[in-house]
Amino acid sequence: MIGKQHKKMIQVLWALLIPIARLVISAGVTYREFSEIAKRAFVEVAVRDFGKRGRLTNISRVAVMTGLTRKEISAIRDSKESALDYQDEVLTSPIGKNLPSEILRRWYTDSRYLGSDGRPIPLDYNDSEPTFSSLVRLCDKDIPLGAVREEMIRVGAVMEMKDGKLMPCRQEFIPAGQIERIIEGVAYGLRMQAETIAYNANASNISNLRFQRVASSDSVPVEKANALEKELTAHLAKSLRDIDDIISRTAEPTEAHLPPTEEFAVGFYIYRNTES
Repeated sequence: MIGKQHKKMIQVLWALLIPIARLVISAGVTYREFSEIAKRAFVEVAVRDFGKRGRLTNISRVAVMTGLTRKEISAIRDSKESALDYQDEVLTSPIGKNLPSEILRRWYTDSRYLGSDGRPIPLDYNDSEPTFSSLVRLCDKDIPLGAVREEMIRVGAVMEMKDGKLMPCRQEFIPAGQIERIIEGVAYGLRMQAETIAYNANASNISNLRFQRVASSDSVPVEKANALEKELTAHLAKSLRDIDDIISRTAEPTEAHLPPTEEFAVGFYIYRNTES
């Protein structure tokens, strides 16, 4: 018999998978592809996170934990591709690691790219310092400079002035295409929120929980919902800019000689259930 907690977890997973199914179908990902990635993720977590005394989990225990056969697990472990390969490919891509947003953040916060009034200054592409090229290289040493320039102009995040200099149009980068928005939302939003939930659910972290809160109501009048969303959007945008400034004061420039760093993020979102 299935226990109450297990049944509740299945119900929660169903609710979670509905929007995920919308995302992956919209992105052209088939169930077979999704299933294969999910299988690899199950094996990866079981192997790496549940071993004893720092060792990887053996195949028999992985089979018991995941419900997969020993043959399936062996095939995944022997494969050159792993779930982490998929993750690394997404998180090291320009979209996955949110490179355009990082460029804009530095442009609005790094003193080298600010005028005396504290606002971003126009930058030559590659002529005299400070340049757009040097700004991009602070964030990524390998990405083609021309591709970054063209993409940020295309989506309206940067404009080219009459003298050829580049000027940011807004502090936030908003991906233009549907696929880009999905990748951006999952890699730089849903993934981080899920990791935080998993961290807080781990009993060993109970004395050092990370901030995780939601303010909600199921009784907002429909005729007032749009105005409320507009008001909260402006409030959250300002709060996020303030938080971004705090993070920027702590973050180190991307240089090889600096001490180890870690990924750190704070995120907001607005949810509305318009189907009820």
